[in-house]
Amino acid sequence: MTEDFRVVPDDLDKLAGSLLDLAGQAATASGHATKWMDLADAEMRIYGEVKKVVDQIRENVVANYNHLQSLAQNSSAELTASAQMYRTTETESARKLDAAYPTTTK
Repeated sequence: MTEDFRVVPDDLDKLAGSLLDLAGQAATASGHATKWMDLADAEMRIYGEVKKVVDQIRENVVANYNHLQSLAQNSSAELTASAQMYRTTETESARKLDAAYPTTTK
């Protein structure tokens, strides 16, 4: 059974909202990593090598969460713009645009 490609703008908006929520969660996670993985030099005199490793891990985790936040925010914005484009495109033009995509098999 094949099905024609069809866009439902409200579904794009729902996904955009979920991605925006993910971006917020990534920002929160980045803040937690920064707060809880920041080992003060005074506390770590004996464990100097451990501090270096933890600092590198923290930098990597924060960079990854910041990248995830950026990707999720940008994706959300593009999905919102796509939903708006589909809402403002006349029905016949939207049908032709949808028909340009390959059909899928379920």
